[in-house]
Amino acid sequence: MQPAKSIRADERRAFRVDEFCEAYRVSRATVYKLMKAGKLRTVLIAGRRVIPVEAAEALLLPTPAAPQIKRKEVGR
Repeated sequence: MQPAKSIRADERRAFRVDEFCEAYRVSRATVYKLMKAGKLRTVLIAGRRVIPVEAAEALLLPTPAAPQIKRKEVGR
């Protein structure tokens, strides 16, 4: 059996809500709104709500944009 790999502090796997707020510069209210809307995945571990790094990074990915509406050119 191999020894468990130790995780360095800079290899964070999840954020507490307050840590997420500080790292991503958002309020607690915004975090809970995102959670309620299903836009931010969280995990409950021993009564503590944490946000996996993958879920945090997923917020930064572009979402499919609405189709662009072509405008008529004026004056031509």
